[in-house]
Amino acid sequence: MTEKIFRISLVIMSLVTVLSIRAQIDSHLTYRCYTTQDGLPQLQTERLWQDSRGYIYIGTLSGFVRYDGREFTPFLKGRRENIVGFAECNGKVRALGFRRQWLIEWDELEMKPVDDKGQLLLNNLNSGDLPNGLVVLENENEQHRRLCRITERGLDTIMSPAVLDRMTLQPENKRLSFRTVNGLVNVETSDIAFLKADGNYTTLVTFQGRETIFTGIGVLAKTLDSSVFVRADRSTLVNLHNISRLNFKKRTCTFRSSDGRELETSLLVPAFKRLEELMR
Repeated sequence: MTEKIFRISLVIMSLVTVLSIRAQIDSHLTYRCYTTQDGLPQLQTERLWQDSRGYIYIGTLSGFVRYDGREFTPFLKGRRENIVGFAECNGKVRALGFRRQWLIEWDELEMKPVDDKGQLLLNNLNSGDLPNGLVVLENENEQHRRLCRITERGLDTIMSPAVLDRMTLQPENKRLSFRTVNGLVNVETSDIAFLKADGNYTTLVTFQGRETIFTGIGVLAKTLDSSVFVRADRSTLVNLHNISRLNFKKRTCTFRSSDGRELETSLLVPAFKRLEELMR
C-alpha cells in the first residue's frame, strides 16, 4: 500500500514539475506589433522576405524597408511604389515593383525597368506563388506572358508558352492587422465592410462585428490599398468590393458578404456620386 502511494505521489510531482516548466516557457513567449509609428511605410504588407545574411525585407504599397532585428531602414520613402517581391542574385537584393525593379547595395539604390523595352510589367502571381528567382512578365492586357529568371544582367526569358496567357488570377484575399482596445486583430480584406472615424480612433466594421482601432481614419486612407478601400467622405472608408447597393433616397450604402450577410451605413450626398462612378 505504501509503495502504491509513493508511486502516485511520484506521478503527481512529475506532472507538477512538467506543468511548472511549461508555464515558465510560455511566460517568456512575447510578440510585438509593428506599425507605421515604428517605421513601416504602410500597414498593408505585400511581401515578407529574408536574405542570405538574415535581414528581413518588407514590401508594402508605399515602398519597402529592411529590418535588422532592432530598427527599420526605409527605402523609397513617401513614394507610391507597390513592392510585391524580392530576390537575391550574387549577394545583391532586388525589390520588385510592377514596372520597376530596385537593386540594393546596402543603402544605395539603382532603379531599372523590369522590362528593358518598357512594354511588359510584373504579373500579380509574383507576390509569392513562384519559386524564388522566377517571375512572370506580361503586357497591359495581361497577355504575351513570359516566364523569366532573375540574373545579374536582369530578367532573362526562360519560356513564353501560350498556356501562360490562359492563366486566371484570382484577387488575393489579404489579411490586415489592427491594434484595437482588445489587442491585436487580424482581419481578412473580404470581411471588412467599412471603417468610420471616431474622434482620434476608428471603428472597424466587419461582417463579424465591430472593433475600435487606435489608428485614425486619415492615416488609414493613406496606408490601405486604394484600389479596395475608398474614402467615400471625410469620416468613412468603404470596401469597394463589398458594396451591393446605393440608396440615394435614404442616403445609405449596403454591403454584402460572400455568404449573404448585409450591413448598412449612411453617407453624405457627394459620396454617392463618387462611388457610383467607381462602380460603373
